[in-house]
Amino acid sequence: MKDTYILISVLFFIFTLSNYLTVHCQVEPKETLAKLWNIENDEIPQYLSIEKNLSMADGILKPLLDDDNFGGTYIDAIQNKIFVNTLNFTKAEQIKNLTEIRQYINLLNFTRTSNSTAKLNSRF
Repeated sequence: MKDTYILISVLFFIFTLSNYLTVHCQVEPKETLAKLWNIENDEIPQYLSIEKNLSMADGILKPLLDDDNFGGTYIDAIQNKIFVNTLNFTKAEQIKNLTEIRQYINLLNFTRTSNSTAKLNSRF
């Protein structure tokens, strides 16, 4: 009787283990970008498109930022935002009112910083 119990327990374990392994082998591994952005693989093209749009807007924005009042930009594809580090928010309002930037205004987020690009360049 004891042998029968052990045999049933072993068979049950093997059956359970094989089902577990089968299920976990079928799970698709995440691509590197999907891991980085914490998204699903099928969302990668959408976020690459968002990043391309943000990069284009950032390319238009950067020449308009002077080094004494701004501390650079940071693109976040997940939030669909360009974060602009700024010292002087009156300059940020001037940037927002430029015609080149109007179509991208919803993508911009001005954040306070303590160092300008000019100050950082002189230190390093």
